[in-house]
Amino acid sequence: MRNVWVDSQSFLEVKMNGVPRRLDGKPGPVQIYLRDYGRVNGLMVPHALETVVHGFKPSHKIVSVNTKLEDSPFEPTPAPIPTPASLAK
Repeated sequence: MRNVWVDSQSFLEVKMNGVPRRLDGKPGPVQIYLRDYGRVNGLMVPHALETVVHGFKPSHKIVSVNTKLEDSPFEPTPAPIPTPASLAK
């Protein structure tokens, strides 16, 4: 089951809860709080997310959306070519 709470003034989502998750082997509900909305490319986007599982609250800050990235950091590195000396070991 999933529930969504919507702010009555802005009509923006402020909280969601979801199916139980396992943390340390124990099932528990999950709540996600959406905060700090800002306009990005004409859309209102939450810039802070807080996920709560069993009272554990890691926060996530969104600092950019659709940022242009170079492909090079995601390209596989070539495997080293073995030499006769390295094969003899």
